[in-house]
Amino acid sequence: INRVNVKIRDLPASLDGFTIVLLTDIHIGPTVDQKRVREIVEKTNALHADMVAISGDLVDGFLSNLVQPTLPLAELRSKFGVYYVTGNHEYYYGDTNEWLHYFTTKFNITVLRNENRNLCSSSGDCICIAGVDDFFTEKLRISDHHMDAERALSGCSETQPTILLVHQPNGASKILRNTKKRIDLVLSGHTHAGQFYIVWFLAYLKNDFLYGHYKIKNRDTQIYVSSGVNYWGPPVKIKMNFRIARFPVIISIIISSVSIIFLNIFGMRIFGVNDVHDYRKGNRARQLSTVKFELFILPFSVFVYLRLIQLAKYVLAYNNNGMITDHAGKMVNLYGKKSIYLQLIAIGTILWLFLGHATLFLYFIPDLVPRFLVMLSFLSIGLWYHIVIPLVAFAILTAVFSELKTVNICHPFINKCFSKFSVLEAFCLNKNVQTAFTLLIAIFLCFFSYIFCDNLVIKNVSLNVKDLPNGTEGIRFALISDIHAGATVFKEKIEEIVDRVNSESVDAVFLVGDAVDAPRDSIENRVKPLRFLKQKTFYVSGNHEYYYSNASEWFDLFQQYGFEILNNRHVLFRGICIAGVSDYSSGESGLPAHKFQPVEALKGCPQNTTTIVLSHNPASAKEIAFNSAHLRVDLILSGHTHAGQFYTVAPIAYWMLPYYYGLYQISPETQLFITAGTLYQGAPMKMVWTSEIWIIEFHAAF
Repeated sequence: INRVNVKIRDLPASLDGFTIVLLTDIHIGPTVDQKRVREIVEKTNALHADMVAISGDLVDGFLSNLVQPTLPLAELRSKFGVYYVTGNHEYYYGDTNEWLHYFTTKFNITVLRNENRNLCSSSGDCICIAGVDDFFTEKLRISDHHMDAERALSGCSETQPTILLVHQPNGASKILRNTKKRIDLVLSGHTHAGQFYIVWFLAYLKNDFLYGHYKIKNRDTQIYVSSGVNYWGPPVKIKMNFRIARFPVIISIIISSVSIIFLNIFGMRIFGVNDVHDYRKGNRARQLSTVKFELFILPFSVFVYLRLIQLAKYVLAYNNNGMITDHAGKMVNLYGKKSIYLQLIAIGTILWLFLGHATLFLYFIPDLVPRFLVMLSFLSIGLWYHIVIPLVAFAILTAVFSELKTVNICHPFINKCFSKFSVLEAFCLNKNVQTAFTLLIAIFLCFFSYIFCDNLVIKNVSLNVKDLPNGTEGIRFALISDIHAGATVFKEKIEEIVDRVNSESVDAVFLVGDAVDAPRDSIENRVKPLRFLKQKTFYVSGNHEYYYSNASEWFDLFQQYGFEILNNRHVLFRGICIAGVSDYSSGESGLPAHKFQPVEALKGCPQNTTTIVLSHNPASAKEIAFNSAHLRVDLILSGHTHAGQFYTVAPIAYWMLPYYYGLYQISPETQLFITAGTLYQGAPMKMVWTSEIWIIEFHAAF
């Protein structure tokens, strides 16, 4: 027995402590017999209530079959009687009117069919008890059976407390949307709070109110939804010992934590343990850094899932008049019939994002699962990036405007703007409108990014450098980086890159790191096309070469392909000094010969000729340009940033990174050029025209 205290405004003192026993979803039928009904009646009578309310689904069968099981209902007692409204199950068997006549004549139960009764104390103070036919009748078109709240409330005074019996919470929602009449308390059932553990979530999404006590904002209406006296169908029911209001938060935390759990479970097998001191230590450090990143974004993931669940459920918003509104009815219809498509999109997005979080570990073992599963998984990660950043921005915007509305000097101006531009109010304050807009835009951007991510663009740039050797005026180099052969980049894309580079008239190729994103034994076949690059190729490592297995194995393979491996060393190419450094993070790889050493790379370069340094991470640019030995550096070529890769990440990358994309003047003597990368990392998505191969042409500067 659950006891709930409900505060009603203007409740007369003589009615203070008025008690109602709410019985819903008894479902007298095949699995609920007379013994069970008698037990319910006895427990109800022992409470000595002022009133008994039966909010539908009292029976679940034909009258001819259920006369005996229903007989104990005749013994129900309370001070003001027993009041009953139909549920959907009363309409499933035979003529509903037979049941209603039976209840009225045999058990003295008052059936409220879009009508009301006044229950008055000895001092003349009254409560209005109203009831409506079930919401299900709107689909049945049975003569004289329909939900009519206006008629039910027509005899209730605005000065007296009003209690409305409505079987389905969604029916209550519709009533609240369409009436301004006073309703202090709605008593409902129907949901069974999901009944089965495995359908909690679906029940939560399907019903505006699932279980428990709800208070409606900006309207003096409360709703209590019972989980039901019994069960429907199988005699199985969950134990209701938690607050449903916390349910979306709990679900969001569980979903968001899956990636962290799986990364640890599978990471121990993929990367080994911590008590190693060779390259595996670096691999394990990478995996742990991924786990740390997942822990960092955990609150943001919870926030995203919570917003999507709220959108899927149609969390109701109320304006000052007490009417349900979305603050932008012409723009987004969140609560009408058309919104079912938006609801399905939200549910589908939740499931898709969950797939991405649950299978994030596949990035480290791309050869063990079907290709389509890896692609589907990482597309969802791209979608997450396109959703989370705008939603966080909207949350900040909402917090700012909510705070400004409390400032006296700002309040009138903001209200005036909102009253004139309802769309502005929706975007600033309505969470569902914000989420719906973000979701639709994110899906569009993801689709756009996916379609164009493989669209390789050849770009040209001319750079002026000092002391260009004789005979090298107009020398051309192809700059490629961040191919990321691995989980989502396959052999055919490498072949296309090679074909495009070979079709250009260049003198050499610079491959500036992150060529691969998996162990050699997993994807060696995917990178084989690189050996067909016609021109001399200079290669330096990126951070991703050190994440999987032994990076030296990749160096050995590329050397077999004829690449010039510049691991903190330099070579002269037609009189130009080409130097290369190990990646900025290579010192953490566990490989003793792999550390970022710009002086070592530049040592021996002639100081009277053009010097080009290949360094994957542009964050290293100042250490190279202002090296401790004061060695000459004319140009640094980098990648790594992907120019943000995603539309929503790009502004943050631009703001946070010291060098983002394009050409920079590091010092009077040194320039830095950053490519957005030839392909993508992780999600197969990229901003349009940023999957690029640069052709750099050098001219003498005077």
